[in-house]
Amino acid sequence: MENAVQLAFKSLAIENTFSEDTGFEKLKEHLIAEINHLFNTDFNRLLNMLYRLDISEERLKLALFSKTESQPIARLITDLIIERQLQKIASKKQYKA
Repeated sequence: MENAVQLAFKSLAIENTFSEDTGFEKLKEHLIAEINHLFNTDFNRLLNMLYRLDISEERLKLALFSKTESQPIARLITDLIIERQLQKIASKKQYKA
């Protein structure tokens, strides 16, 4: 899973200042903070990034409308990004074999 978060940083062109052995949760929390910042300051850039990552518009809409106070939007979007990165990793492994 850590590879998926690191791949997300790379795909989003967000600087990852953490070392290779940084834990998944710490990486995820940093990604959530970055997504939250983009959501609040440059929503169009965030949408463009999500489009490039091939995040389904339908899934994004569902995330936006299912947001709760205990599940902030940045966390939901980050989960979508990680899920998509995991799908890409699995697909690469499948076709590589």
